[in-house]
Amino acid sequence: MLQYRSTYVFLLLLLPLTGYSAIASAAFPGDREAGERIRKEILAWLDSFESLQCSYMYRFDTSSGGWKEEEVSFRWQDTMVYYEATTLGWGGVTKAEPIGSLMQESFIDGEVTLLGQQGTNITGEVNRGKLRFSQPTRLLQYVLLKEQLGKKGLHTFLSRPGKATLLERNGERILMYWSTDEELKGDTVSLHLNEMNHITQLDFINRPFCLYEEVEKLTVKDIYELCYWYTRLELLDYQQLDSVWLPCYIREININPTKNSIKHAGSLRRSYDLGEMTRCEYDVKRMENLEYKPNPSTAEIHIDPNTVRINKKMKKADFEIEIPPGTALINMGTGETFETERQTWRERHADLIVIVAMLLLLSTMTVFGWRYWSTNSPAR
Repeated sequence: MLQYRSTYVFLLLLLPLTGYSAIASAAFPGDREAGERIRKEILAWLDSFESLQCSYMYRFDTSSGGWKEEEVSFRWQDTMVYYEATTLGWGGVTKAEPIGSLMQESFIDGEVTLLGQQGTNITGEVNRGKLRFSQPTRLLQYVLLKEQLGKKGLHTFLSRPGKATLLERNGERILMYWSTDEELKGDTVSLHLNEMNHITQLDFINRPFCLYEEVEKLTVKDIYELCYWYTRLELLDYQQLDSVWLPCYIREININPTKNSIKHAGSLRRSYDLGEMTRCEYDVKRMENLEYKPNPSTAEIHIDPNTVRINKKMKKADFEIEIPPGTALINMGTGETFETERQTWRERHADLIVIVAMLLLLSTMTVFGWRYWSTNSPAR
């Protein structure tokens, strides 16, 4: 997805500062008991996925009107990931690959192999540390995959230290999670739930990185609204497949602050750096005046339920990419460029040679047998 440059500037203003202590438990809003129960329920649902195979349509639309569609085959098990994405169409995107181009990536034992094919042109990379083109798979990674694959998704945030509480806002049930994890620096999630506690909307956000009691004294704004929204996912079309519920439609909506919000945050940061306010005051003032502008950039996947296989044991070979002989590759660990060995004519046609040999042998045996029985038949 294309991002506004101003978004990156604003994110820099959210970089962690110093001075944080654990959030106390008093005076926290909502139903804490129900929130903790639902948090555990959702984690149990995520942990029920041990492997996943599926195919889906992936599309993204940019704020400038560009778009692209791909057909993706996806596999995941433990710390292994494989996908292949075929370009179906695109428009308004510069330097897009030809329709029919194929991209394959494999993540095994912490190492990525990549292979791209445009017609007869095939190139690739080996020994890369993480997926290079994660766009076609990142929505599934945010929701379902575990942290060991390098993405901080839903499982990461709900399994780290924090407070879960169930809120009622405008007729909606919302699981708000207030992170107390030092590493996450206030990054967390809010979940909109249906009557079955299925997640219908997943917000990745940043909250004030200080005591809740301090925050309560500094603002009259609804605590749920006091945050910075990074991105929002809609999870719909839940289907029970292999005894597990799976959202077969996931849509990402980008959220961007206005220029005035960015300017205001920059002014507050300078005041904080000069010691004119505490870290908590800086966080609260920065977040309580945030405004957002419409952003038509979206990404979505439509999973074909007929292709879904959940918790079916796969072999390591199911995640490996078959690299054709004579393919130019780059070793990303060493920077070395090399080419895979080319096969001889006999190696390329080994199967054909075996078949022809078997046919010749069968023909010889047939002729020999016919002559034997012709000359040794009792009737003669």
